Amino acid sequence: MNKTDSRKSRQRFVLVTLLFFHSFNTYMDRACIATAADSMMKDLSISKEMWGLILGIFAVGYALFQIPSGWIADRFGARKSLTIVVSVWSCFTALTGAAMNAGQLLVLRFLFGVGEAGAFPGATVAFYRWLPVKERGLAHGINFSGSRLGGALSLFLMPWLIAIPWIGWRGMFVINGLIGIVWATVWLLWFRDDPEQQTRQPGGTRLH
Repeated sequence: MNKTDSRKSRQRFVLVTLLFFHSFNTYMDRACIATAADSMMKDLSISKEMWGLILGIFAVGYALFQIPSGWIADRFGARKSLTIVVSVWSCFTALTGAAMNAGQLLVLRFLFGVGEAGAFPGATVAFYRWLPVKERGLAHGINFSGSRLGGALSLFLMPWLIAIPWIGWRGMFVINGLIGIVWATVWLLWFRDDPEQQTRQPGGTRLH
């Protein structure tokens, strides 16, 4: 393997790793509300019926914006689309911690679903533009494993955060939102839609 091929291989490894954590964060944000259910229902006086609507409204927003988010990813590229959608849903995740009633939660969860609709279309476009066909199946497998691991870890980690008096369920949502903003910042700074424009060194060496 020559230097160019070795550099390309390392860049692809970084890409798959970044999108693994993207997928991980996506499902951690989705699942964290389940761990806070009892505290939120008690603090905001939410009935079980209303709680069902709050959880279900996410899927409505997610489903309605799957096709538009796919078009956006194709049209504007994975760099811009993922930066925007991750930032958007991370903001709504953090704002969930400021909700004062069921009505606000309904709106926030719907908008959260709208934002997350762009998660996997954006990742798919990045894989398509960066990876040869023979490597895409493995990359998608790694990506989807991140989502399941994120959802599982959320059920263990979030109750621990909620139990910390100065964090609670409100702080838990803020922390999750900040994690997404950090990821979006790293993605914006590192990723380029055209792998030939991806630089590895401060001097601007191109990946040819």
